[in-house]
Amino acid sequence: MRRLLTVFIWLLCLLTAEGKVVKITLPDSTQMVYTSSELESIDIASDGMMTITTYEGEVIDSIDADLATIEISDEPAVRETTEMTMTYADADLIIGKKRDMVRMSILYPSTDPDGQLVTLSGVIYVPKDIWEGEKKSKGIMLVNHFTITGNSECPTEGYVKLESMLMTSTSQPDYILVESDFYGFGATRRFPQAYLFGGTNAQASIDMLRAARSILTSKRINYGRRLFNIGYSAGAYDAVATMRLARDKYADLVQIDHTMVGAGPMSMGKMMDMVIESDTTEYSVSLPMVIYSFNENGHLGLDYGKVFQGELAEKLPKWFEDKKYNSMDLCDSIDCDIPSRMFTQEFLDGKNGDLQKIRNLMEEFDQTKGWQPNPEDRVFYFHCPQDNIVPIECGKMFVAFLEDNGYTTSRLGWLFTNPDLDVGLMTTMETPLLEHMVGAVSFSKQVHAIIRAWDKRDEE
Repeated sequence: MRRLLTVFIWLLCLLTAEGKVVKITLPDSTQMVYTSSELESIDIASDGMMTITTYEGEVIDSIDADLATIEISDEPAVRETTEMTMTYADADLIIGKKRDMVRMSILYPSTDPDGQLVTLSGVIYVPKDIWEGEKKSKGIMLVNHFTITGNSECPTEGYVKLESMLMTSTSQPDYILVESDFYGFGATRRFPQAYLFGGTNAQASIDMLRAARSILTSKRINYGRRLFNIGYSAGAYDAVATMRLARDKYADLVQIDHTMVGAGPMSMGKMMDMVIESDTTEYSVSLPMVIYSFNENGHLGLDYGKVFQGELAEKLPKWFEDKKYNSMDLCDSIDCDIPSRMFTQEFLDGKNGDLQKIRNLMEEFDQTKGWQPNPEDRVFYFHCPQDNIVPIECGKMFVAFLEDNGYTTSRLGWLFTNPDLDVGLMTTMETPLLEHMVGAVSFSKQVHAIIRAWDKRDEE
């Protein structure tokens, strides 16, 4: 009877765990933290011994079900805490300093592209001197990661370059960095990533910020007063969406001091038109990934055999689904920089209606139209004229849209040192001879200049 009761309790817990954090404490007090979507099965044998199997193939067996406990929670939870040394290396140049950090990988509640409850993952980086109370945090950098395709690139699996650019500069900013994996990576890696899918990643960022604040408070770490919302490339798009969502829905809870973005595909329709018209691209994975994201998360029902040519019709969706390769690996695998050889003619001609379905979502998700900016939301926008991946025309459209809606603009030089924090919009769009990837380095340096200006203001 007791055995049946144990099995019933475990099954009842799992049935109510959808979209929540599952904490399993073993008899030796070891605690494992999962999302419900990560657990494939929990089996209890007739002798009461339990076996846990995850979708990744991890098996934990020989657990006494009577002695183990399960907790289902809506609250964010720390999955792992590690100490590490962060370094900054980019373009074969060592820039900045090493930084000792405490890294917390967390799970937290949010919503998926359909608005349903889901548990996402993210990371909190706390400088060790702040963690140990030797310094005080001045605020939080809320970072929206740029384009990734491999799960090994996501924030909880390591750190991508932008984090190190921001945290290990020579100025050693006294800030805590908070970053979501976004839907489709980390805890939700089994599902299609929500790449540039409207406000999905914005919701993930806002929820990650709230979860991080809760966890830091529980650990008695004062996270400071300032909040900077940062993103480059695809992360720039998501950061603007985050700025919009914060004002529209969370104005009482989330007050962003400055949104700092660079080289964002703010108008995906314009970007796609330029790629198709020029029939060339230096980042062949980008448009196929947008189409895949829109089709899977928007439930468009596209037949990839009518979108992509030859083997790409089968391989591209599989590569995106598997998440084994980074974006440059996929560009090498695609081995084609001519869109007319990647996409079918019927798709490019729009004859079967599939292209229009993609255009409709691009129109709906466009950051250069269809919403009301508020000039009180401070924005810094960076874009290199020579950007070889995201055309600067996308940036110009975004800046013009803000100016048409009441923003006053301060146009800054490449190496500015005294940014005007009182204007709504600051831009740097004349940086010489930098392509997209290297532009991220210049962008991070300008972010530091703006943060130093805020620090100076707070010290006065």
